Amino acid sequence: MIPALFLGMWIAMLPIVSIQMFVVFILAILVRANLPLIVALQWISNPFTMGPIYFADYKIGMEVFRLLGISYQQNKFLKPDYDWSSFTYSDLLALLDTFPPMLIGGSVIGVFLGVVAVFLYKISCNLYKSTDEDQSFT
Repeated sequence: MIPALFLGMWIAMLPIVSIQMFVVFILAILVRANLPLIVALQWISNPFTMGPIYFADYKIGMEVFRLLGISYQQNKFLKPDYDWSSFTYSDLLALLDTFPPMLIGGSVIGVFLGVVAVFLYKISCNLYKSTDEDQSFT
């Protein structure tokens, strides 16, 4: 249960939306994690939540790069003064340079949320055990 919680949260925050299910399926087999749980956690990133998650991934990744002293040019589409009237579909390839900061930021968010999920799982298990033991003596 714990590997599925941690790995599921981590992968859910990564910008690999089209291959998430395949990645977690392979991971679940390799580390013998709970397959239904690790797959269900991928539904955190759905069409409604992908925008905010990926924006946070990018911003946190850029901040990590800045803190590490890595000079990385901000994407022109993500600047507030970009003129969207000149946008064409061929410009979509320019968005590929957002992947490295999104991968780093997604890993930071995913590992953090994975640790929190495991921590909360252990606390809830301990609470359940203690209330179950209390009720068995009455």
